[in-house]
Amino acid sequence: LYFADQGGGGGGPAASLVAFKLQARLAVDLLVKFGLVDPKGCMPKGMAGLADHLHFTYPSNFALVALLQSGSLHQVATLSDDRPWETVARQLLTVLAHIFCTVRLHPDCAPP
Repeated sequence: LYFADQGGGGGGPAASLVAFKLQARLAVDLLVKFGLVDPKGCMPKGMAGLADHLHFTYPSNFALVALLQSGSLHQVATLSDDRPWETVARQLLTVLAHIFCTVRLHPDCAPP
């Protein structure tokens, strides 16, 4: 969160309050967009508990919720005759690793 009165930006406490209110409004709008809170009373609903439990992985927690709500993760995790357990497990692990295990590599270490 950026506060206008830090770092010599000026503005004082009033500007800080405006920045805080804007940040809070954007956070609530995001939660409503993902269907995690009721827009009328801001009560949690749906997968709010999962997103909250994984708060330390932000923004990956919202990516997981979006995949679950869209049904995309279900498509990846569905077994069939042409998709054995090993293939499904590998694809599911790959998706979850891309969401939660992001590590930036130095350009010299990146694969060709």
